[in-house]
Amino acid sequence: MIPIRQRPSHHTTHKVISTLTPSKSVPVMPSIQIKQVPEPTVPKHTETRSLATHQLVTCALRDIGFVLRYVPKIWGLIPNPVETAHMILGTARDNTDITQQYGEYNITNTAQDMVAFAIQLLYQRIPYTPPKQFPFNMITPLCQSQIELFTRTHPEAKPHPFERWIFVNGCATNRQISELNGDALSWLFGRPIHVLFTPTSGLLTDLTKSITGRTWHWETASRKKLIHTLKTDINKEATHRIVIIGHSYGTIIVANALTELQQADIPLEKVEFYSFSTCFDTFTQQNETPYIEHFLNTKDLIVNLTFNQAFEPLKSYFGNLSIPGACFVREHYGHFLTEHYLPGLQNGLYNTPASQKPSSTSRLYDAIRPELRSLGG
Repeated sequence: MIPIRQRPSHHTTHKVISTLTPSKSVPVMPSIQIKQVPEPTVPKHTETRSLATHQLVTCALRDIGFVLRYVPKIWGLIPNPVETAHMILGTARDNTDITQQYGEYNITNTAQDMVAFAIQLLYQRIPYTPPKQFPFNMITPLCQSQIELFTRTHPEAKPHPFERWIFVNGCATNRQISELNGDALSWLFGRPIHVLFTPTSGLLTDLTKSITGRTWHWETASRKKLIHTLKTDINKEATHRIVIIGHSYGTIIVANALTELQQADIPLEKVEFYSFSTCFDTFTQQNETPYIEHFLNTKDLIVNLTFNQAFEPLKSYFGNLSIPGACFVREHYGHFLTEHYLPGLQNGLYNTPASQKPSSTSRLYDAIRPELRSLGG
């Protein structure tokens, strides 16, 4: 057998290549794709829950410290019941058109209205509205009345199709007082006012709701209804401006609702929030929205016990917790919206404190009907 001589490897390679026809091509090795495994992320709802828990604990500890800090101040009010009463009920009544026609004290015109309102404040009810079906309707007398959204329009008010004005009342308010507040605002600003009415569940129950809403941000039927209303208005292209006016406990409802809308990434550029006797103390603007103004009487008992904005002349009372928005202050007694706040607003008596720089002008004051505006009263 004749041994076969092996050819050099380069000849073999040359032979293989030379035998390829032009119609064939050299196969190309496919590129290897390396899949990157994403890093494990914390679900958004978990982050939100953790943040909410942190805020809850922080607010609870803060309010415990707040109570301990101000117990001497609250105790100091007890020996002086007249001063304490003036800080809620006011002193001499402002004899202006708005108070004479729409002031809260108009419910005292008849003994029947006074007795009915006193019973409403003394009778404590569950802050819950049961279904109307049997057997749930059997506990209706033990529960608060239905949350309502109704409109009050003064005869001299003009339609503003591109605007929506909403008023959220405070605690210890019945239907008659909320209607008077709505009428006063409609008369002063010349717009239809949509009143989100939260009926009183009794004075003690209302105060409890204020504390839980302020500290733990508990969800309420009023808050749900306001969120639904705001979502509808924000999504309307024809609505360019949404004005929300809150008073006392109503400011807590509004602040909690706006916070929830922010967390849902709903834009608030259209929204303006005007707060009278501010009670909330945790809110953060995003890109300076929504626009916010506060109106405060220095001798308002609720303001003195709840508001923590660090500015003069209230700096001696409150801590350094910052709340966004321009503050307008008046040296005045009283807590009621129409009796103690709106006359001063109409007469231009609310000024920015010296510690707030730059000094601001009120956008809400500019919205008053020109014929009713009176600088310096």
